[in-house]
Amino acid sequence: MNDVKNRNKLQIDKLSDNVDRLNSVCNEQDQSLKNLEFERNKLQKRYDDLSFEQNNTLGKLKTSQDNLNYTKGVLDEANKKINHLQVNLLYYLPIIFYNY
Repeated sequence: MNDVKNRNKLQIDKLSDNVDRLNSVCNEQDQSLKNLEFERNKLQKRYDDLSFEQNNTLGKLKTSQDNLNYTKGVLDEANKKINHLQVNLLYYLPIIFYNY
């Protein structure tokens, strides 16, 4: 009878140790999950910040391209007027000097 009690006590002690180890592992896992969640939240915030920054940069790039296209159009018009003035000058210059 004592042998059975001793074996049962040993088994209970082993089971109790196993429960303690499992509790310890569960607590470590819980802490690991909390740490991973914290890191995930940090990375999500960083991703959101970078996405916002990228959208702002793309907006600025679009505005710069629009300004560049507008300026190119103004320069093209100015060049047309300059060419027109040069043609007129070449046409009228001999007439002006002939009359003097």
